Amino acid sequence: MTRHDGRRAGRRWAAAAVTVALGVDAALTGCAKTPPVPVPTPGAPSVSETASESASPSGSSTTATTGTPSTSETPSLAPVAKATGSLTLYSEASTKLAGTCRTASGAPTLAVADRSNEFFGTIDVTLVLNARKNAVTRLTIALGEDSDQVTRTLAYRAEPQAEGTSAKLTGSGSGFAVTGMLANTENGKASGPVPVTLKITCAGEW
Repeated sequence: MTRHDGRRAGRRWAAAAVTVALGVDAALTGCAKTPPVPVPTPGAPSVSETASESASPSGSSTTATTGTPSTSETPSLAPVAKATGSLTLYSEASTKLAGTCRTASGAPTLAVADRSNEFFGTIDVTLVLNARKNAVTRLTIALGEDSDQVTRTLAYRAEPQAEGTSAKLTGSGSGFAVTGMLANTENGKASGPVPVTLKITCAGEW
């Protein structure tokens, strides 16, 4: 075969290849099918309508439950009055007692203290009266450590009343005075009664 004959055979092979390729493409194109389009059934809601209805709020409204306001009122706090006072034992112990007069746990209570006392360091006094404020129910005086490193607790109780103790109350309204003998405990050990004169003035109603 000459070179000229080879070129002619190559052109015939290329033309045949193109023809086959076009035939295959046409066959594949003919086999492709368009997917069917659903036809809506009369009376049936469309997908978009159903989604819209499900997303929209229900026609029935729900009433929000609100908390019922409480009818109970907060009880008013008992009035409190400022208090000042003085304490004398064998001699004057303090003239700088300060605190409050109030009703605590249903009982008139006078609580005063001197936290910078030159003899005992600290003095804490709690005087509890009866409901009529005309008698002492309980009196406690805590004395801090003195120069001899002794701490004392002086106490009186109306019931039961310890032997040798007493606490007489005078005054009313804003001013009270207590005189008597209080049981004495020194560093936790009982000692002899101590004479006490306590004066407390309440500034205002309580």
